[in-house]
Amino acid sequence: MSSVPACTCWRICSGLRPRAAGALGFQEGVNGYSGTTDAYINRWAATTNYGNATTFSVRYNDEHAGLVRFDLAALAPGSTVTAATLELYVVSSGNSNHLQVDAYQLLHAWGESSVTWNTPWSSPGANAVGADRAATPAASALVTPNDVGRWITLDLRALVQGWVNAPGTNHGVLLRATAAIPNGGIVTYSFAASEYSETARRPMRGSRRSPSGGRSGCSR
Repeated sequence: MSSVPACTCWRICSGLRPRAAGALGFQEGVNGYSGTTDAYINRWAATTNYGNATTFSVRYNDEHAGLVRFDLAALAPGSTVTAATLELYVVSSGNSNHLQVDAYQLLHAWGESSVTWNTPWSSPGANAVGADRAATPAASALVTPNDVGRWITLDLRALVQGWVNAPGTNHGVLLRATAAIPNGGIVTYSFAASEYSETARRPMRGSRRSPSGGRSGCSR
C-alpha cells in the first residue's frame, strides 16, 4: 500500500490532485467544511464521553468502537451517488495483531459531546440490532501494523445514497471489530479524529454524484 491514498476519478485526495467534475470531498477544516461528528465508546469506561479526543480507537472484541458522521447537505436530494468512501488515517497500533474494522449503519441519533458506551443506546455499545445499528456491516477494511501512518478506505456508496434519498436517516456509522481473522487477536488501533492537529489526516468522506437522471461521467 502506498503511503499516500490512491486517487480515483471521483474524489479529492487531501488536495493532492484537482477535484473531478461532480466530486465532493468532506474533511473537517478543509474548504470551510465543519460538519464532521466523531467519538469513540469504551466498554470499560461505559459512562465516559470521548467526543473531544483527537483520535478514536477500535479494539477487538467490541471493547472500543468508533462513531463517525458527516453532514452531507451538499449532496442534494435526487442526486445519484456513483461512488462514496470513508477514509481513515491510522495513527497507531497496540501490537502486531491485525484487525478487521466493520462499518455498520447507525439507526439512532447521538451527540458528540454526550455519547458513551451506555447512552443513548437501546443496548450498551449501540448493539441493539434494528434500533441502534444495522445487523450487517455496510463495509469492512483490514488494518495491520503496516498501515500505521497510512489510510484505510471503506466503500459506503450504497449507504450514502440512502442518506441522500432520506437525509433524516443519516446518523453515521459505527466502527467495530468482532470478526476472527488470520493474524488477529486482542489489539487496539487508533485513527485520526476531526480534532486531530494535522488537518490533512482527519477523517475524509469522498463522494461522486450526478444530478438525478444524469450521467456521472466517471471513467476508470
